[in-house]
This record gives sequence, structure tokens and C-alpha cells, in this order.
Amino acid sequence: MKEKRKSNKKLFFAFGAILVVTAILAAVKVIYAPVNNVSIGWVEHKQSDLWEADYAYFTGTQTSNLQGLNTKLNIDVETDEGSLEILLKDTNDNVLFSKTTSETTSFSVDVPEKVIVSVSGKEHDGGFTVSYK
Repeated sequence: MKEKRKSNKKLFFAFGAILVVTAILAAVKVIYAPVNNVSIGWVEHKQSDLWEADYAYFTGTQTSNLQGLNTKLNIDVETDEGSLEILLKDTNDNVLFSKTTSETTSFSVDVPEKVIVSVSGKEHDGGFTVSYK
């Protein structure tokens, strides 16, 4: 009977140790998992020919489809910190424009009537406006 109790104790402690190690590994994975999209204070306004957003912090990627009657797309970027990449593609997934900036700036790009706009921030504080004009 004593041997059975010793065996049960060993099994109980081994199982408990495995459970603790598994819990620790799960906690480490959650704590150190990379964050893909974080936006703090994100306020955006969208229309078919306009997309604008202001925020205090943005890391990650957001995408929107725009359609306009003109062939010029105006891009305004306001930067207090960090960097922002603007990527424009046509409906066939061809890259029309790509620019990463870490300053306040503006661009005007010739585009078709429909474009896919992606913005990727890296600890960016500021905002952007993309609009057909």
C-alpha cells in the first residue's frame, strides 16, 4: 500500500510540474507575442474618394479602396513621430506608388479611377489624408 501511495505522489508531482511548465510557456508566448496592429486615438473619415485618419499612435497596416472621377490622388501626411508608408495599387494588384516618410509631406500621384490604398505605420504619431482632386 505504501508503494502505491509513493507512486501516486510521484505521478501527482510529475503531472503538476508538467502543468506548471505548460502554463509558464503559454504565458511567455502571450506576453512576448508580436503585436501586428495597434492604434491609439484612431479617428478616421471615409468616403468613396477620401480617406483620412488622425491618431496618437499607429503601428500596423490599414487598407481602403478609393474611387474617384479624377486621375490625381493627393496624399498628405502629418508626422510628429515615427514613420508611415503609403502604398497605392490598382485593381490588378500592380504597385502604382510606394513611399515611406518620417516627416510631414504631401504627394500628388496619377492614378486610375479605382485604387487600393494601404498605410503602414511604425510607431507613427500624426495622420494622413488621401483624396481624389
